[in-house]
Amino acid sequence: MKKHILTSILALASAGCFAIDTASVVEPLKPVSIPREQQINLNEKTSSPKGFLYVRMNVAEPQAHAPELRQNAFLPGLGIGYRRGTATALDISFSTSHIKNQGEESTFWAFPKMSYLRYFSPKKASSFYMGAGLTWGGLSFRHKETIPATLPGDDQTSEEIAAVETKREKTFFFGIIPTACVGYESNRQEAAWRSFVQLEVSQPTLAVKNSGPFPGPVAEFSVGLGY
Repeated sequence: MKKHILTSILALASAGCFAIDTASVVEPLKPVSIPREQQINLNEKTSSPKGFLYVRMNVAEPQAHAPELRQNAFLPGLGIGYRRGTATALDISFSTSHIKNQGEESTFWAFPKMSYLRYFSPKKASSFYMGAGLTWGGLSFRHKETIPATLPGDDQTSEEIAAVETKREKTFFFGIIPTACVGYESNRQEAAWRSFVQLEVSQPTLAVKNSGPFPGPVAEFSVGLGY
């Protein structure tokens, strides 16, 4: 009987010692802290550039070097495009601006326009940006004049001096147009809708076809909304 009791006591003592040794060996894991600089670099590497489709309304002001065309200086227009990037972005768009009033017609189109943009504060929700690009497009300025069929005289009737309306093309350009722009984009992080305002200057340079005076620069102001 005493032998069985002694054996039980020794077994319990051995189990207790083993439990104490195991507790001293196995320690709880401590959380590992990553420096803030490494966290930012890790987020930049894992995050992918985001793109969005947009629609924009624009107003163009072309310099046609034709005084008679200055009446319709501002051309309202509409455009669509796609922009993708974080610190830098690639923008591809199609736009046209047109007005027709009192015999005058002016058009400015870009099919397509490709621009490279660089943001000043890419990690913030809103940022200013600037960029440059090339446009495959053109300018067209037309002016209607009323020319008498014959010179008025004392012995001519009103039918004989009836006016004949003719459409004369004053300026036409089609070719490559370099562009430069500055703008401000909002809601760049974790937002479904993005918006931007942009001021752009374009200068027709390499003409595939040109008639009339060579056009000057075109200033264009745009407001865009994208998803």
